[in-house]
Amino acid sequence: MPLIALAILYFSWSLFATVATPDKADEWVLFTASKRWFLSGIIAFYVCWAAQEHRLSASTLKRLALASLFAAFVAASVYGVWLHFTKPDRVVLGISRATLTAYAYSALALSIMTLIARNCTSGKKYLGILLMTLVSLYIIFLTETRSSMVLHLILSVLLVLATLWQDKKLTPKSLGILILLVVVVVGGGSQSKIVQSRFDLTCSELQMYKQGDDQSSLGSRFTMWKMGIIAFKEYPFGQTETGRNQRIRQYLDSHNQSHSFALRYIDVHLHNEFIQLASLSGIFGILALLYFFIALMFRNGISGFLLNPVSMVALSAFLYGLTDVLLISEQYIVLFSMIILLSWICTRSEKRPD
Repeated sequence: MPLIALAILYFSWSLFATVATPDKADEWVLFTASKRWFLSGIIAFYVCWAAQEHRLSASTLKRLALASLFAAFVAASVYGVWLHFTKPDRVVLGISRATLTAYAYSALALSIMTLIARNCTSGKKYLGILLMTLVSLYIIFLTETRSSMVLHLILSVLLVLATLWQDKKLTPKSLGILILLVVVVVGGGSQSKIVQSRFDLTCSELQMYKQGDDQSSLGSRFTMWKMGIIAFKEYPFGQTETGRNQRIRQYLDSHNQSHSFALRYIDVHLHNEFIQLASLSGIFGILALLYFFIALMFRNGISGFLLNPVSMVALSAFLYGLTDVLLISEQYIVLFSMIILLSWICTRSEKRPD
């Protein structure tokens, strides 16, 4: 249902924008993204129904789902390493942007790590989680996506802490070892040229913005978020993208910011999931997005939160959506919906309901 809800929101707003815009060629619509979410929802409905009806045995479905997830992780990791050694650019795993690559790869890695933590009883699972964390961080560093570099590490640490708590092994000794490993990873990563360059760039961009210069990636984001909030306050029930962008340009012109770097990106999106939808779909977009994340994180039919693969994948999308817009990407929609569906299959109860 959360997938269908986004499909309805995107379709309704796109229909409104198409009708309300005189020059339809310039209007940004989400009909294709709406179709992707709708098809993903229908496929999810069918798979869930087929699983409940035992069209295939639960054990067979689980093995196939696990094999699919692991094969995808191995293939993506190997391909990422190969790209690093053969091309000088940021790693892009068959997706249009390096940032989306990082978000989707992080979701895939987190789902598998959570499944390992949830289903394995051997102490070796900690070694498996550690190895997957290191490999996934390495690939994410190669994408040079700053938010993923930080958030993926934080989510991985939270996952380990939840696993230790579940196994009743969260002792001062184990906590000390975990802290030591984090320090080693952060310390080792800080020596990387990629990490150091992104850190220096972040500090430089923050300093520029403090001085009133938004001619940078972070600076333009801050300006776009401010403009998006203002647009939502003025039109709380929604507006077209063309109208919103015209008003943003007028606002910047009237405040002597006609050369703002944000003007390069407002025709794409505002680099924040909630602000983007709020500025276009108004309160309806906020409510739909809240339902989407709350349903997937807390009402997905699987017990737990940090040891729930569907919840972890949804949580990663929520956090990455604070600095970018993911849920309109056709490629990310396919990957996200497949990961949560396969994760659900791997954790569903094998007992047939009455």
